[in-house]
Amino acid sequence: MIDTQEGKFRPEELRRHKEQWLEICRTRPEIFTAKFSSAEVGSLQALIDELEFNAEVATRATPDRLGCLFQEEQFRKAISAGSIATLQDELKRLIVHAYAAIGRANQCVAATAGHTGKSDPLQESSHRASASITASADPINKALTALMKFLQREE
Repeated sequence: MIDTQEGKFRPEELRRHKEQWLEICRTRPEIFTAKFSSAEVGSLQALIDELEFNAEVATRATPDRLGCLFQEEQFRKAISAGSIATLQDELKRLIVHAYAAIGRANQCVAATAGHTGKSDPLQESSHRASASITASADPINKALTALMKFLQREE
């Protein structure tokens, strides 16, 4: 705790920080030579941001609100960088499952874009798009929750 009157650390606080640092040096010397994995927080944070955006898109599944496609760019970048491969199997499975649902929903929404009239095919594809967007909400939220929990544990 910083002494607010002088803006300096109190001696007992400095001693505690010193002891913590020395303990880290004694028990975990490998941290000074360890290479960071390609699953750096930056790429995973971008994936979290994308999943949060996609979770919002998943709330817009009614035919009058269709049209915004899910984002997939950060997922593709994470795969390309090898970040997904370094994650735990269950977390990887949840993320891949979410993006499979996202891809399907994007295909269904894109299929509705070419229809201009109020025909049965339009209504059917609009209904399919709405259903696929709604179905993607649960996998997206599970992947997001698991990724957030994973990153909190790493800190």
